Amino acid sequence: MHRWLSLLLVGVGCATGAEDSDTPTPKSDGGADTLVEDTTVASGDSAPLDTSVDTGPIFEVESPDADPVTTTLSLDTTECKSIACPASHPYVVGCSVVVGGSSSQLCVVHVAGSTTVTFKEGQSCGGESVKGTITCSTAMGAGLNATNCTSNKPKPLYITAIGACPG
Repeated sequence: MHRWLSLLLVGVGCATGAEDSDTPTPKSDGGADTLVEDTTVASGDSAPLDTSVDTGPIFEVESPDADPVTTTLSLDTTECKSIACPASHPYVVGCSVVVGGSSSQLCVVHVAGSTTVTFKEGQSCGGESVKGTITCSTAMGAGLNATNCTSNKPKPLYITAIGACPG
């Protein structure tokens, strides 16, 4: 569940009607308050909203304790193709794949915080099938590893560049 905080930066003025003088009030430091306007407000009256004042931007900030939301994408593709998470859930945080081919090796190519993952079976890109799922999240994960990204291959390597894959 997301919890959002809205921050509104606004300059606010207040007219009390307590003083009817056009003379600025002296400050204890020797300066004087700047007189903006003298407005008398009777009980029950409301002052009109000054729409000429720039209120500044409104920021929506995700609360740090908001729970990340995940989505699972089904895969039916071939090796050596980058698979990207959707913009709504941009971070790859997990996978479970079955990769064709006779090699015991699988390279899982992913950089922590990245929106993509690539799978390579064996020593070359030969078009082996990749089926299963990848999990995408609204929050960045620590990176893929044997715990959060499983495969049918007994020797998976979790690397950050396809060039680091042996072969």
